[in-house]
Amino acid sequence: MTDRDPGAAKSALRRSRAAISKRLKPLPVEFPDASIDAALEYVDRFVDDLVEEASRVAERNRSDHASPEHIRIARDHLEAGSTRWIDEMAGTLGGLLLGGGLSGYISMIIGSTYPTAAVAIVTVLMIFGAALLAWSLGHRMS
Repeated sequence: MTDRDPGAAKSALRRSRAAISKRLKPLPVEFPDASIDAALEYVDRFVDDLVEEASRVAERNRSDHASPEHIRIARDHLEAGSTRWIDEMAGTLGGLLLGGGLSGYISMIIGSTYPTAAVAIVTVLMIFGAALLAWSLGHRMS
């Protein structure tokens, strides 16, 4: 980030305070200055994170500047947070279980042996794997 002019920063802070106060007026509770300061601090951290992530997105796309599309992608990435990580892990685990189950069935077919316990274990692995994979994909599509 570049250094900011202190006068411009104070002006931006006043505009932000006014914008937040304007948005809070229809609410039935009051927001003291400390609450507005906390909100501004949160917004400032989010903007810093957004700019940093948009910069990474632009670099990955080999761009010299961050476009509005890079900002949107960065916002989506920041909003996804930890639930995205859980969805990805569930999809990975589901794919591994489903693939392991299919591999087990194929090896039983090739070997022409079908032990009851093996068929049950492989079937359970495939059911859990397919369920995890479907859950993960469902979350990614919504």
